[in-house]
Amino acid sequence: MTKPPPLPPRYRPEALVGEGATGDVWRALDTVAETHVAVKVVHRNLALLPRFRARFAREVSISASVVHPRVVPVLDRGRLSDGRPFVVLALARHGSLEDLFRRRPPLSVGVRILDHVLEALAVLHARGIVHQDLKPGNVLLHGDPARPDAWVADLGAAGALTEIAMDRRGIAGTPAWMAPEQRGGRAQELGPWTDLYPVGLMLAEMLGARRLEMDTARRPPTFPVALPKD
Repeated sequence: MTKPPPLPPRYRPEALVGEGATGDVWRALDTVAETHVAVKVVHRNLALLPRFRARFAREVSISASVVHPRVVPVLDRGRLSDGRPFVVLALARHGSLEDLFRRRPPLSVGVRILDHVLEALAVLHARGIVHQDLKPGNVLLHGDPARPDAWVADLGAAGALTEIAMDRRGIAGTPAWMAPEQRGGRAQELGPWTDLYPVGLMLAEMLGARRLEMDTARRPPTFPVALPKD
């Protein structure tokens, strides 16, 4: 059993709700606002690396600067008593689009969620920011469980186009959901269209396409003969 982190007194950890490569996410009670929140705490080994701490701080700053109904709200941030950085986010009570895919939702619900994703991308792109790691796990769901609203989350790989073009190391993301120019490391070809590629893959999966494995991600998705009825 994972031991709860030493959060500030304001936040009372209740349950571990997510484990990722860079940190754990805890559901906690905000005793001041009297509401539940999500607290992401960086793993100890990564918290020791100055470059990663800087990247995490940059992710939080970008997220906090984009205030929009389709981008997950950043509520607080800081460092724990043991030095690990943390960020407090609004709690997505209905999981992610990845979870929803497993339940095979009606097409109308899926399209509505993708419309919300496109709204978030429009805001990011207007600021010259490319998300670079858009995938179902980074689309969080909240509100009415029958017709959930979406937040785009996890801007850890996001970058300004001017920075990405000057530094190839700025390219990051999840290979299976990368656009061809991103997967090929062609930094100067990245743009808003790079984020639209994974949106197309998500739509294809909603229409019944089989998800491709990482080693076959260069091939287009194969659609079934009969698309699901909504």
